[in-house]
Amino acid sequence: MATSTETDEVWATMRKTHQGREGFQIARFNGVKKLPHNRWEEDISQPVGAYYYMAMDGEGQPAFIGYSQPRSIYHKRHGKWHEIRGCSNDLTFAPDGTLYRIGCDWHIYRYEDEHWIKFSKMKARRIAAGLDGLWIIDNNWKPFKYNVETNEFESRGTIKANFVVVGLEG
Repeated sequence: MATSTETDEVWATMRKTHQGREGFQIARFNGVKKLPHNRWEEDISQPVGAYYYMAMDGEGQPAFIGYSQPRSIYHKRHGKWHEIRGCSNDLTFAPDGTLYRIGCDWHIYRYEDEHWIKFSKMKARRIAAGLDGLWIIDNNWKPFKYNVETNEFESRGTIKANFVVVGLEG
């Protein structure tokens, strides 16, 4: 599921197979501002089935990882889907609109000038971004937060976690 702090958009990966027979269908929640309201609407323009993970940019536009190899990211902009090549396991948008992904090699990448740039030497399983920065779950399932002053990820405790989710204030 993906939500936006700037819009009222909510998107989800459904437990319904995509029309292409691989991966899952995505849907947008039609809230109370539009009629008929309070229902999920499938995006029939979705080009390929989705892998489980989604993110949303600051304008409320969804992005998801394609189910089949090479597991590219598909980002909807101005009503059209755009493929961003690069095998991916997870993705997030920072508040400034920067797109990050966990590659299939488990390294962290930042999308810049239509190219993926390796962001860190660390490997990670999950990634999330918020106002206070970038968070990951590393390959040992431990949480880390990126420190912009040292340009390094720093440990944030000894718990093991499956996911990291960042709130509205950070």
